[in-house]
Amino acid sequence: MACQSWLKRMFWQTPKHAQTRFDPFDSAPLVPTNLFHTVVHLACSNPGATNANTAASNTWSLFKGPSNVTTWDTNKLYYYESGIPWASNIVDLVGLLANHNGNCMSWCTLLQNAWQANGIVSATNIVASPNQYLLVKNWAANSPSVTNNPPYSYLLLLTPYAGTAWTTASNPSGGNGDMNNIIGADGQNSPTPAEKIFGRHFILSLNGIYYDPSYGLTYTNAADFQAQAVAGFAVSNNVTNGTYQMNVKLPTNTVEIDISPFP
Repeated sequence: MACQSWLKRMFWQTPKHAQTRFDPFDSAPLVPTNLFHTVVHLACSNPGATNANTAASNTWSLFKGPSNVTTWDTNKLYYYESGIPWASNIVDLVGLLANHNGNCMSWCTLLQNAWQANGIVSATNIVASPNQYLLVKNWAANSPSVTNNPPYSYLLLLTPYAGTAWTTASNPSGGNGDMNNIIGADGQNSPTPAEKIFGRHFILSLNGIYYDPSYGLTYTNAADFQAQAVAGFAVSNNVTNGTYQMNVKLPTNTVEIDISPFP
């Protein structure tokens, strides 16, 4: 099954134009709306499956690890490319393929479409923690300096500040306050993604397993996500001289992550 013969035939007989969009034969099964060249490549380039589960696993192996996914013509695709301030318009599959850089939703759409090319339907899920932001690994905590907002005892400084956006790609000259942004966790082609603080994160679910194509990780439940991915929880404080200030608490054994269907 691991790529239907009609899909493989179209892939190899179509002129190799970057991100060519394909249309299925009339006899084809359900296929994704965005059947771009790279989507077909990810659906077909690890062949040999004889059932849906193996086909899903074969495609996932191209993301797992992370495996540092590339386009069909070997251009690297980045999850929040390291050192590059985020461009807010790269939030869908078209943006990811055109700019070779994307956020978690664009990466979910890429994997979801590759699976669907083999007739495999997954669900999109949203990961969040009520009323606080997620610090994605890795961060190193210094001695806490905040005394008036327990348990959020660590000061986090971010620049530049732009309205409601911040970036970890360019740190203040004095560091990040009580929290140091350190190497990892690896995203696709990004050893330390430019963005590591989120109000929410998108992942996929299939057959009772959560798949995170942005990082190439799988999770069994919310507790597993928190253990593997979360370095802290943050709340907003204020903006001072262009620096955004947040207060952070470190994770405990209490699970503070919710995973729910989206939309």
